[in-house]
Amino acid sequence: MSWTGVVVGGASLLGSLLSSSADSSATQAQINAADAQIKLAQSEFNTEQKNLAPYQSAGLGAFQQLTAGLQPGGQFNKPFNAADYQQSPGYAFEVQQGNQAVTAGAAARRNVPFSCDTSSIARH
Repeated sequence: MSWTGVVVGGASLLGSLLSSSADSSATQAQINAADAQIKLAQSEFNTEQKNLAPYQSAGLGAFQQLTAGLQPGGQFNKPFNAADYQQSPGYAFEVQQGNQAVTAGAAARRNVPFSCDTSSIARH
């Protein structure tokens, strides 16, 4: 065996070892980068959960209130009648607007007796 063969064989062996070490280092670097990315994603997820917690809690409370109100006898599950409607702010506004319209119409005509206006308002 010649010295050239030994040198070539040694260089080949040394190159293989260095390449193996480099592959191992690259693999470890990829593993470390993946771990860092997983930790960052977990941190972002935890931050989002913390930021959304008040809204989730409010939603859960509202859902429980709605569920309770929809049960038989609950505040959202009762028969609706005219008295309920007449107690609403919308009804009072409609009556006020109707009365104003009747009064404005009578004032525009000028020749309608006041008693007619009163009866119109009463009908309204």
